[in-house]
Amino acid sequence: MNDYEPIPGEPTATMFQSLEQIRRQTLQRCTATVGQSDRQLLFGMTTALELQGVPVPSHCNLDTAALHVTVRTRSGRPHIRPLKSVPVIVHIWSHCTPQSLIHISNGVHALHVFHVWAQLSSYLSTEDLVVLGDSILAMLVRNGAPDADKLYLELQRFIKEMPPFRGKSICRP
Repeated sequence: MNDYEPIPGEPTATMFQSLEQIRRQTLQRCTATVGQSDRQLLFGMTTALELQGVPVPSHCNLDTAALHVTVRTRSGRPHIRPLKSVPVIVHIWSHCTPQSLIHISNGVHALHVFHVWAQLSSYLSTEDLVVLGDSILAMLVRNGAPDADKLYLELQRFIKEMPPFRGKSICRP
């Protein structure tokens, strides 16, 4: 039984309104951080989910308050002048390609959600990874992708064709 009762007369935000608000706030934080970096930044992990309107799993073993930047190699780590209120964590994901980048806005780029799903596989339980996959597919369909079943097959093919990565075994159906 759910004990939650909305306060009469108080407006309640829909999930999509909440996700949009999170997306805007994250975009502001990312834009400020890009301005403090010596190179282009690619946001991954939970930051990429927020930038693309996907709910962040509640049981993620990452600091979801931090911005997560992705680089291909250890030598690719950017120098970022820290902003007091914006912690940044850099992750190595050697599978980045030009096709895996999504342009979000004015210098802000995020990793494609299929890559993010694979990235997060070692930080989530199997159940949370499945829920995240469903959320990703729902977001893609909501944003105009034609068919969730075809997207699911694309995600399966994507994982199958990926070189080994930590968490790959949990991604396979």
